[in-house]
Amino acid sequence: MRRLLIATVFAAAAAVPASAAVSIDVGYEDTLRPAGFFPSPWIGSAGVVADDVYGCAGSGDCGAIGIDNRTGSSSLSVTLDSWSIDFAGPYSPGATLTVGAGQFGIFVLTDTSDISGIPGAFFSTPAVGCNGTAATNPNPAQTCPTVTLTIDGTTNTYLDSGHVLDSNGFDEGGYDYTEAFSWRPIGTSGAHGVPAPEPATMLVLGTALAGLGLVRRRG
Repeated sequence: MRRLLIATVFAAAAAVPASAAVSIDVGYEDTLRPAGFFPSPWIGSAGVVADDVYGCAGSGDCGAIGIDNRTGSSSLSVTLDSWSIDFAGPYSPGATLTVGAGQFGIFVLTDTSDISGIPGAFFSTPAVGCNGTAATNPNPAQTCPTVTLTIDGTTNTYLDSGHVLDSNGFDEGGYDYTEAFSWRPIGTSGAHGVPAPEPATMLVLGTALAGLGLVRRRG
């Protein structure tokens, strides 16, 4: 089992949504290579609203952030303030979505795997965690993708410690391997089709946020 630094355990708190009624998810659409892990629901599905400035609705190679509004009674105003990936620098579209009760909102990102790259990351040594050690990832200096969202006036930064948005820290598509990841709560990792909580995330869920309940996983 991977072990993350105490500092990462603290940071993972920001990877868990402020309410169990709202899930912040990450996924990756890849229609260029065959896979059974396409994120669903996707653009065009019932109950989905999206900001798709890169034209990934029908086909493409795009990371995405999903906001699942399960409040049952209200609409959320969600602004993507910024997102950043290793060595790519910040990108701030300032896009805003109104995600109604029971809806799923999607912010589509660019081909995020191609603008990232963690030295040493490969199929046998995928990236894991954020600013870890040589024992937990292939590059001690690595960072993980970060996402800053404002939801109904409250701003939080979330950590993609599972490296979904940068496809395990390297361009898997360059090896003709699918980059598609099914939806999973940000801060979890696992195989393309099966999300699995990192130890740090489980610790946060089991202690400080125990009263909030489990966030439903998408698969």
